[in-house]
Amino acid sequence: MNPLMVSSNFDKLPEAIRKTAQDFVGSVVSGFVPHKCSVVLYGEFLEDTDRVASGVSSAIVVETIELAQVEMLAKCGRTFGRQGFIAPLLFSTSSLNASAESFPLDLLAIVQQHLHLAGPEVFSTIDIDRDAIRKQCRRELESLQIGLPQAFATTECRSQKLGMLADLFRSQVLRIMRGTYALKLSGQPETSTDVITKSEKMLERSLPGIRALAGLVPIDRLEQWESICDDVCFLQKWIDLI
Repeated sequence: MNPLMVSSNFDKLPEAIRKTAQDFVGSVVSGFVPHKCSVVLYGEFLEDTDRVASGVSSAIVVETIELAQVEMLAKCGRTFGRQGFIAPLLFSTSSLNASAESFPLDLLAIVQQHLHLAGPEVFSTIDIDRDAIRKQCRRELESLQIGLPQAFATTECRSQKLGMLADLFRSQVLRIMRGTYALKLSGQPETSTDVITKSEKMLERSLPGIRALAGLVPIDRLEQWESICDDVCFLQKWIDLI
């Protein structure tokens, strides 16, 4: 194994992807020589092996991005894409810092739920501006408020179709809740459930509608529409006040 790879962390991966992950990270690290790069895998598959089927996400950070590096990753994509590895996010040091301001919730999702596999550990030391998090949470909640009625209408108000709402909004809701968590709480949440549970304690309010949209409880009753709308409105008001 390449000495730049963090061998002990590969044991934390689901067994089904461990060998492929070692090959993928080894190819990336070798392909960036003589430049050093940081490689992490991130996403919910780290807590729920059933989500491996949805694809394995990765992020790479290098000092500067060169065409040869992008071409190398394209070749890796042809090899590892067939094995469920999504094309990696590639950051230069400067673009990573810019992302902390422009896309704070997307970056926060990596910071809070990643496994460091090679090079220096950069994601644990990123400082994401609190005001940038608040602003994107607000935008995401406004988008959610607009999109929910249309999605609900698509279900034709049939109980058996309501579950599609979680499929549509799960990722967005979890981004919002990770932002909510980061605005008031320190430390890294262990799981998606942990994000919501600790946020509920901090807010001193249960969020049954948010839990439903996040797929933590089934959406199978029309009456749940009210709790979903109530939770979204509550979070909007809370974020406006902090």
